[in-house]
Amino acid sequence: MITVIGDLILDVFEYGESSRMSPEAPVPIITPIKTVYAPGGAANVAQNIHDLNCNVNLIGIVGADENSYHLENVSKNIYVSYIKDLENPTITKKRIIANNQQIARIDVEGKFNPLTISDYVGEGTQYVVISDYNKGTIGDCSEEFLKLRKRNIRVLVDPKKELHNYRGAWLVKPNKVEFETYVGKFKDRTELIGKAVNACRTFDIQYMLITLGSEGMTLISKQGVEAKVETDVTEVYDITGAGDSAMAGLVYGLVNNNDLIESVHIANKVAQVAVSHPGTYSVKEKDIKPRTVFTNGCFDVLHLGHLKLLKFAKKQGDKLIVAINSDASVKRLKGDGRPKFSQEDRKSMLESLEVVDEVIIFDEDTPYNLIKSVRPDVIVKGGDYTVETTVGNDLAEVIIFPRIKDYSTTKILEGTL
Repeated sequence: MITVIGDLILDVFEYGESSRMSPEAPVPIITPIKTVYAPGGAANVAQNIHDLNCNVNLIGIVGADENSYHLENVSKNIYVSYIKDLENPTITKKRIIANNQQIARIDVEGKFNPLTISDYVGEGTQYVVISDYNKGTIGDCSEEFLKLRKRNIRVLVDPKKELHNYRGAWLVKPNKVEFETYVGKFKDRTELIGKAVNACRTFDIQYMLITLGSEGMTLISKQGVEAKVETDVTEVYDITGAGDSAMAGLVYGLVNNNDLIESVHIANKVAQVAVSHPGTYSVKEKDIKPRTVFTNGCFDVLHLGHLKLLKFAKKQGDKLIVAINSDASVKRLKGDGRPKFSQEDRKSMLESLEVVDEVIIFDEDTPYNLIKSVRPDVIVKGGDYTVETTVGNDLAEVIIFPRIKDYSTTKILEGTL
């Protein structure tokens, strides 16, 4: 179980259109179209973790107002424990958007009294995520983190205050601006590492994960650099919520039995997916899992048509599995004169191709049972087939590669090509 504790925020997007300016002041007149509510702050972190198929419990403070109900309604399928504050409103950020341009933002907030964190962390919790937006829910956590450490619970922090407030955390994840606010500006990577190591030792923080935007992420421990992860985003549409997505990805990696460095790579991947979508995008597990592509055939005499099909197939996902008929299977399908090359030779030739990740030999007339076992996301077949005639079309998405004219193993062997 993962418990997220922090500042709950309701994000409100008021969309409208504008075609003229007000005669009263130099501001646009907006005709409203729709209002969209979304979880923000700790609620967004929890929603991201849930959408990555993890069990999560969300705890925070809301006001006794209508916006608290809006927040609960948009926190889909999450177990929430809201503490009602009768003197303060639910934290709300309302964005006014006209003609796809944000015109203004209206913030409504009070000042909550900090929660005693350990009181809200139940048995069976592996990780506690602290989402601190400095709105009052999270105070000085040093004593609380010590209690949780004694219970073998790892605490991960998205910070907004000085590091002494998070003494004893297992991991703290500041962005570059936050990091420089806490420890001072750094000139180069060597100075960054030195400052981070010193901060970890000073505040008894086991790890610090510094997110550096387009420069990726750097994981530091008390001993020094643990990992540097480069980013690979071709298009950035919106950085809204990227930090929340990264934290969710990190926790997702950990609870799925990846080590910390592997989990940092997953966090980086999740953040990349998030910023490649407009608005606040909650990354799903399917967005980050490798997409497996499957194709099959005899591949007896390898030719250009085969190569083009395989290159096309690899572009449909991350891992390409090629299934080839065994010698006995080819003989049953093609006659006594086939195959011209043994199954091991055909397997070796395909494995030598850069686009092919794995080759599997099957002995049946069709690969249906193999497809059930492999469970690919996509099946690619050549233009001789349709979706309906492709074996396994009930098990995965089917993509048909257009037939390459004048390339045929049979014609090559008959000498008619």
